[in-house]
Amino acid sequence: MEEILKILDKHLKKYYTIQNFNGVVILFTEDFLPFKDTQKDICRISSYYLASHLTYLKIQKLVKELNDNGISAKKYDKSDLKQLAFQYCNLTRGKNNLLFDKKFGSYFVIGAIEIFKDLPPSKLSMGKECLNCGQCIKKCPTGALNDGFCRDICLREIMNKKTFDVLYSEKLSNNILGCEICQSVCPLNDKVERVEIKRGLKELLSISNILKDKSQTYKELEKYIGKNYSRRTRILNLALNSAKNTKDKSYLPQIFKFLNDECEHIRLNAKLAYEFLSGI
Repeated sequence: MEEILKILDKHLKKYYTIQNFNGVVILFTEDFLPFKDTQKDICRISSYYLASHLTYLKIQKLVKELNDNGISAKKYDKSDLKQLAFQYCNLTRGKNNLLFDKKFGSYFVIGAIEIFKDLPPSKLSMGKECLNCGQCIKKCPTGALNDGFCRDICLREIMNKKTFDVLYSEKLSNNILGCEICQSVCPLNDKVERVEIKRGLKELLSISNILKDKSQTYKELEKYIGKNYSRRTRILNLALNSAKNTKDKSYLPQIFKFLNDECEHIRLNAKLAYEFLSGI
């Protein structure tokens, strides 16, 4: 047991042990700071995804070290992480289905691994419900919180689509990964500092840079947000939509070259952006 705790303490600031069928789940949180708003010619991403990628890498490293030391462990892949965190970490659950910490607000990532050994369980500490101020419901641009949380019309979910209808296309603005509107208006996040996006990442996320469609851009983004979110089709589709929403005709020559792209969805999004900007 001492060897397990030594390794956990080396990698994790704070964690909770939860009894499982074959051992324990080690649940932990990693806090981060949200980005300040960017100008309209820079595609906007939530810093959550950078923190999530770093947490994924941390889990890989932690699991490897445990197994290298003869302690059977693996990433916890079940979908009940948020509920476990609510039950054990004394967090607040908002109307937007997010959890809030007293110090970090909603700006943290939940991670977990399974260890197939016995460890003493942490004390159960059920979280609290939100303040019911209604600000997140009022400010959500798609009404996703009007009657509980409707994932299908949350902008985060809409960004996973390959094409965007006119209504949601405009509401996406220059977002290409994540939406923080409901978090930014929540009083539980009032004391959380916002930071400038790092220069190197900002240059990568320039609409003009993404529309150059260089493989190196997607490879560099992969270092920040992982392979799944940095796919060409995903990034380029949303960058084309962002270019449209700037109403800046100077993007027309760059958009034009995608009208005959080999990917059907890129062709369609390019066509929508080109026709919109041409008609202004």
